[in-house]
Amino acid sequence: MGQRVQQRIFRLSWVLLLTLGIPCMEMEFVVHHVSFRNVFPSTAALVAQDSAAIAPRMLHGPAAEAHWSDDTAERTESAAEDQEAEAKERNIRELIQLLGSDQYATRRRAQIELEYLGLEAFEALQEAFQDADPQIAASARYLINSAQIQWATEQDPPEVKEILQNYDLRSSSQRKSLMDRLAVLPRNEGWEALCRIAKYEPGNGLSKYAAMLLMNKRSDLAPDERIELANLILDKVGRSRRASSNWLKSYAEMLQDKSKETKAWVAIAENEHSLLDAGSEDTFGELVQTLYQWTALWSQEQDQRDDALRMARGAVRIVGDDPMALRNSAYWVIDHGFPELVEEMESENNKLFAKSAELTYCLAESFRVRKENEKAEDIAGTAFANRSAGMIPTRDPRDFRTYRGFGLQGRGLFDWSEREYRAALENTRMLDVVSLKSRYFLGEMLHDLGRDDDAGKLWEEVLAELEKTGESFRQQLQVNLDLAGFFDPSAIISQAYLYQGISLAAKGDLIQARVKYNKAFEADGDNADVLIAMYRLDGDEAWRKLVLQRIRIVGEYFQTQINQKEQEFDSAGALGIATARKDLATMNNQFAWLISNTEGDLQLALRCSQRSLELEPQAPGYFDTLGRCHYALGELEEAVTTQRKAVEMEPFAMAMQRQLKLFEAALEQKKTGAAEAKP
Repeated sequence: MGQRVQQRIFRLSWVLLLTLGIPCMEMEFVVHHVSFRNVFPSTAALVAQDSAAIAPRMLHGPAAEAHWSDDTAERTESAAEDQEAEAKERNIRELIQLLGSDQYATRRRAQIELEYLGLEAFEALQEAFQDADPQIAASARYLINSAQIQWATEQDPPEVKEILQNYDLRSSSQRKSLMDRLAVLPRNEGWEALCRIAKYEPGNGLSKYAAMLLMNKRSDLAPDERIELANLILDKVGRSRRASSNWLKSYAEMLQDKSKETKAWVAIAENEHSLLDAGSEDTFGELVQTLYQWTALWSQEQDQRDDALRMARGAVRIVGDDPMALRNSAYWVIDHGFPELVEEMESENNKLFAKSAELTYCLAESFRVRKENEKAEDIAGTAFANRSAGMIPTRDPRDFRTYRGFGLQGRGLFDWSEREYRAALENTRMLDVVSLKSRYFLGEMLHDLGRDDDAGKLWEEVLAELEKTGESFRQQLQVNLDLAGFFDPSAIISQAYLYQGISLAAKGDLIQARVKYNKAFEADGDNADVLIAMYRLDGDEAWRKLVLQRIRIVGEYFQTQINQKEQEFDSAGALGIATARKDLATMNNQFAWLISNTEGDLQLALRCSQRSLELEPQAPGYFDTLGRCHYALGELEEAVTTQRKAVEMEPFAMAMQRQLKLFEAALEQKKTGAAEAKP
């Protein structure tokens, strides 16, 4: 028998049973039988349609028959769609009320229809959790909890499908992590899935978190992306009444420049805080803090300073007395224009600030930002004198200064950072693990600041002993660097020689600079920065020929690695895809950086750079490389735009700042020349 004939038989049987109202066991068996759902999926869909049409007529009269009426010719398509949606909602609400019927057959029919309606009934069933009739509330919970939602669709990209696999079996914290992964996928691949979660995730707190991840995209969106996201939200969220959906619809209006409202968002944030204080399961601390921060920035953009401060205070106070959370909140208020709030934080948490050097440095930074330098230096001195171990447990108690220095470096507080690093170096042996850590981080910072002479001197005694003692010292150095957490000791030795070579070249000692560069290349032949420095060094024809040969060989090696990493990425499973993605992005960036700073196929370098950003769209260093590619191709406007994005993402990377100035100067010169050339 053909499948079409079978479908007709099943369909007619179902219609007859529903019409007669017979609660037979055979009917229930047909509905729930696994093979029926698998073999006749289209029949199951037809059954759902028929049951939604016939049961309302039989059970609750003409009021439920609105969706049976034909659209009149005068109605617009939009009005017809609204009427159909309203009819569906009305039908669903009536079916939910039948879950409380005294008649078992009626309850079962309603339950079966709601099951087949699936996600269309999801929101109304959730609302029914609070129904005054305990039978309705219990049945609604049962239907939601027993539903097997297909969180990924056939149209989803492969990585979205991988992330959402078994989503319904995950814990709340795991679901949150999966949403975070969706939010950072390249090419906006995770947007639709986040809309889906915001609309259908059973947990109200998690559904709001999905919405918040989309809302946090606002400042990163290009004009066309703003319209794309707004349209996607309105299409996918539709008529949903959930809090998360309402947030997104208001956000979509903001993206379309239809709303500049701030007061409503202030009320939403404070209401969410009230839910948290009341112990509601519909929210959680991180969500409330993020909502406060988001609203503070939106209010500030609209020149509502009082509301912005009010929201920023809410974001700070919600963290309580957790030292690390307080530090992160202090960073946030300083970075976003509310540095005066750190004083309030210190006043409310005086003992914690006095105990923690990191928090004291935050207070000092808040004064430096406000140009109160004398007070800032005094407080920073107090922080330096504090010998507390710090917030991060370390294997060696002497490491606290290294970690402090690293934290201050990341904040752009280079003078305070250097003082901590140099204090860590005092009274330590040359190959001491703590000494090597501080030596490395300080050297990298000095190099980034353009102080290669100071960076080279840091490693002077180590390199001198290496050249004097030879292999035994090298092995011990590599072992200790490995213990310090550096997995490529040869690269660190190469960098140390590079600092010295750059310093010598700047002083005009080209012969010795060449010697140091060769040693750097011998230590790590894949170090693109060494090859770039060699390329820029003046030399005779033999030197230039040697350098170009090395660039060609290393470039070919990078291309081979890119091809290999592409294959590994394509075949990577769920556990290995993140590593494969990172490795592939790194190789593309390495090739692009090398070629764009020397010679080779610049168009290929540009494509590789773009590929690295497809894979890792939040990497500032990759934008730095893309800017260099555009510059090498003479695309100066694109170079400046891209480099500004890199600097915006990592404002305290001084090498990036210098490259931006180079690009801006070239662009200005081009514009000036073009203006002078006009008659």
